[in-house]
Amino acid sequence: MNRDTLIAALVGGLIATIPVILSNVVQLIIHNSERNQKEKEAKIQSKEKLIERDIVQIMDSLEKIIALLSQQRSMDVRLQVIIKAKEGGVINEQEYTSDAKSLYDNFWTRFPEVNQYSDVISRLVYSFKDDKLVSAHGNFVKVMGMYLNSRIDNKAENDSIEANIDGIGWGIVTRQAGMFHSALRDKLISLRE
Repeated sequence: MNRDTLIAALVGGLIATIPVILSNVVQLIIHNSERNQKEKEAKIQSKEKLIERDIVQIMDSLEKIIALLSQQRSMDVRLQVIIKAKEGGVINEQEYTSDAKSLYDNFWTRFPEVNQYSDVISRLVYSFKDDKLVSAHGNFVKVMGMYLNSRIDNKAENDSIEANIDGIGWGIVTRQAGMFHSALRDKLISLRE
């Protein structure tokens, strides 16, 4: 074998292996690209699941706050019945004081739960940096604060709530809660689109 034949054989062998090498490189690039894409999608899904979990936690906490406030509102109604019973002579002063005290003692021991749920909601809402959600939350907190303060003020002033039990407006509280819930639902829906 002469040298030209040897060079021709080597060049021919290289020419035959170049397409195989290029094919393997292209397949490797495609495989890496697909793997990176799957990793990105997995990260996005993981992030969406965490956001969804946070939204559900906010919704649950909101429902618990509304339930506690509703219980408090029911106590206001029961207090009105106790006041009427006292005024009608059905119960005496001592029974009135005892019944009224037992009504509110239970609520004031549960009042810290409202603060706890409110803190959880605030922490999670502000983590989203979503203006619509923050605004809806702020409106709800403002109305809820006014509602609770009116109950505290009335209890301190009269030791009873003889004024209109819906003075601050339970309807306004529930409407703001509904608007906040709607903003949360919209955020949840936008995640799933």
